Amino acid sequence: MEIVILGGSKLIGTALIEELARQYGGIRIHVVNRGITPPFINYSKLKNCKVIKHIADRTSPLDFKETLEKITFKNKIDAVIDTSCYMPDELTPAIRAFSNKIKHYILISTCAVYGKLKYVPANEDHPLDISAENSMYGREKIKCEHEITDANKHKCFNTTILRPSYIYGPNDYTRRLFYFIDRIYNDIPILAPGEQTDFLFNAIYINDLAQQICMALLNEKFYGGVFNLSSNDSINFSDFLKLIGCAMNKEIKLMWIPKNDYKKITGELHFPYYISNAAYDCAKFRALCGEENFPFTPYYEGISQTIKWHREKKELPSGKNYNNELSYADNQLN
Repeated sequence: MEIVILGGSKLIGTALIEELARQYGGIRIHVVNRGITPPFINYSKLKNCKVIKHIADRTSPLDFKETLEKITFKNKIDAVIDTSCYMPDELTPAIRAFSNKIKHYILISTCAVYGKLKYVPANEDHPLDISAENSMYGREKIKCEHEITDANKHKCFNTTILRPSYIYGPNDYTRRLFYFIDRIYNDIPILAPGEQTDFLFNAIYINDLAQQICMALLNEKFYGGVFNLSSNDSINFSDFLKLIGCAMNKEIKLMWIPKNDYKKITGELHFPYYISNAAYDCAKFRALCGEENFPFTPYYEGISQTIKWHREKKELPSGKNYNNELSYADNQLN
């Protein structure tokens, strides 16, 4: 098997390359990215797998397309997994370069295309939110989905759209989960902006995500489809925080405060997660892969592995000064 991964140097790409190497002996993987971020893993140490690196910038469409065409000219590519497309203009050169030359194109989209959920858990039929109320990230991903769907209709290649929920685990450069891990480790109350609400939450462990992508790869059952990728379980956000505390033998303290106070006290522009229901239904994907084969790491186990990774990297504790947050919490309680 020979595939192309667009992106590949960060969170999803790292886990995906490791999983492909584990599942497919002798696989050749072409990794195409800007070459700015050093890979999180040493490709040369992967067994039964050859990784070929290519430098190309999606913001330079002609150069990007030329690089991809060179890859298809010199190699027989079976499939493409696109982890780094954020705008339709970045997708068009790839569609043209791979049209009628590959069997399968997987676009990694996002559950952010739904915006604020109208019902939970949201399945793939939930309306997409193209309004200004949705994030630009979500709106642009919708446009990318439309672009790849058109390619499928024109029989350029078989396509699959995968929509992950929040992703967590080792190598998470967004550090969303670490925001809570570090504060809970240091006995700092979690200050949350807005009115108190215990919203439903769903996050997928990175290794599960990589396995789910591999299940869809070159699998005809997934051709032409759109699928949510999420954990097997949605829980209340407060329970998710409690699991972080439990993994470190710590009590959690969650305090809801005015939004303006949050920005002033924490210095953060945004809370790591949107404060609204984020529960997604992945029954459609589970039905195709089989309930017994569905990759799902329980939250406690995934959180524990993530904490272990941060400790091994000597990132925990971070040494960050939380005095303002602690002082604010003390004043509110006294």
